Amino acid sequence: RRQQFRPEDTARGGHAALLGFAFGLGKFLTGVSWVYVSLHDFGAMPAPLAALLTVIFCCILALYPAVVGYAYFMLGVRSTAATLMALPALWTLAEWVRGWLFTGFPWLSLGYAQTPASPLAGYLPVTGVYGVSFATVLTAGLIVTLCAPCGKNVGGSKRLWRIFPASLVLATLWAGGFILQQKDWTTPVGAPVTVSL
Repeated sequence: RRQQFRPEDTARGGHAALLGFAFGLGKFLTGVSWVYVSLHDFGAMPAPLAALLTVIFCCILALYPAVVGYAYFMLGVRSTAATLMALPALWTLAEWVRGWLFTGFPWLSLGYAQTPASPLAGYLPVTGVYGVSFATVLTAGLIVTLCAPCGKNVGGSKRLWRIFPASLVLATLWAGGFILQQKDWTTPVGAPVTVSL
């Protein structure tokens, strides 16, 4: 049940957005440093200006995770099951929007981090990179669910009711990806295909 909106919720929503922004800024500063190299080394832009423009570009990209943090907080989702669906959905939507809005910048989607070794990479031919991003954020949420304490009334049965479904979903998710990895998705059926460039 959603509680009535209070003015202090805006400040807490801002804090959630700030956490998302900080995560995004760290992610993009480390992941798209090649923008600086392109501007400075190949574009002959002065180093301070190239650095400034790279930081501004990363700040703009960090707005996407910031919006995810704010939107998740403002949804008022507090149950574990709802969180495990809402947060991956918001994250995946933000990555998808980032991939096409203003001509798009799809670099560093979380799904790309799962190739080639992760069992989640098995979902790539079926769901694409955004589906794997969803599975990655869901996996992180399930791991947090398994590791987080239950609170003051830590009854054995209460903890078991949270751990068992989370473990089952996590095992099923990873086993499904592992099984999908065993299929050769690129072998043509029948006669070999000839391609010329």
